[in-house]
Amino acid sequence: MLLTLLLALLPGPAAQEGASSLWAGLEPGAHAVGYRAFDELDASRSFGGERSIEPGSARRRPVRIDAWYPADAGGAGEALRFFDYVVRGGEDASAAARRLPSASPVFEGATPDAALRLLGERVAATRDASPAGGAFPLVLAVGRVDLQPSLCEFLASHGFVVASVAAVGPWGPRRGAPGPEDYEACARDLEFALARMQAHAFVDADRVGVLGFGGGGLFALPVVTRNAQIDAFVSYEAGLFLPAFTPSLEAVPGFERERFDAPLLHIVRDELAHDEEPALIETAPTGRTTLVYLHAAGLHHHDLSQAGVASTEVLGLRQGLRGAVRDAHRVRALCTLRFLQHALLGDDAARAWFDALENGDVFDADAVSAVRL
Repeated sequence: MLLTLLLALLPGPAAQEGASSLWAGLEPGAHAVGYRAFDELDASRSFGGERSIEPGSARRRPVRIDAWYPADAGGAGEALRFFDYVVRGGEDASAAARRLPSASPVFEGATPDAALRLLGERVAATRDASPAGGAFPLVLAVGRVDLQPSLCEFLASHGFVVASVAAVGPWGPRRGAPGPEDYEACARDLEFALARMQAHAFVDADRVGVLGFGGGGLFALPVVTRNAQIDAFVSYEAGLFLPAFTPSLEAVPGFERERFDAPLLHIVRDELAHDEEPALIETAPTGRTTLVYLHAAGLHHHDLSQAGVASTEVLGLRQGLRGAVRDAHRVRALCTLRFLQHALLGDDAARAWFDALENGDVFDADAVSAVRL
């Protein structure tokens, strides 16, 4: 009831100008944004439960694909709130507001009232909007849906289809540190999503990128190394070059660092960069890798996800870092957009933008630096 009242008091997306406040000042592209959730079943794999010979008892693996895409600006569809991305299964909004501060990094530190306010925040996408005419490059993502939605919307507004799958273990929710079986389960989910999304007329099946934040970047790496369809890879705060993850990665079928040849954009804070192994960095594609370092003190790991601007822009937390978090959000989004425009579309202007970035001419050079390998 409280969420219903809150939504009634807020103007709908059509009545407001500009993009969602969760974008933190990013400029939308030329397209409206559509959103669809596809609840699929992978018949090649079972999931949970015990085996049974009873007819109809086979349990196929569920794969939910959250997709954002360029939409017809004049088409119909349901206006959405952040609630629609993060609450599923009929949970009451008030119950979700009490649960999420201890269950999601996006709501960390929020009171139930503040969490309810974030749940009511409008988003830029419209559910089931008609796709815009044409076919658009596909960008696959893996990880929690609440960690990337504004980035997905932003990319869709600029002409990309973004399809995200959750990081789910082979038999259910993951527990503890991931092992080879978790990497393989997530990799196959991502490949399943690739096959499903390429069947849609609004997807350009010949232009495919992958992105991942934190563990999502690690889960995506085996797909990048073993699938020649992947034309670009973007990672944020992912331990691609941390020795601790190497044994599990090397046990995943088809994973070989020497086959890592897709162009790479890797964005990290200085704190993580200090732990990266130079010998592993040298395995990144030579001449096709750009490393972007964020130097601002006090940034957290999740500030390179939706959690950062959610905490400072909506929840009112960490106000002393608000500017640094907004800057990190902007760096992440613009670098990703320009990188994909160059890698998937051959945009020379986007390549020139990266040349300027590496020369320190795009952002404050004291806060951001970039190196091309």
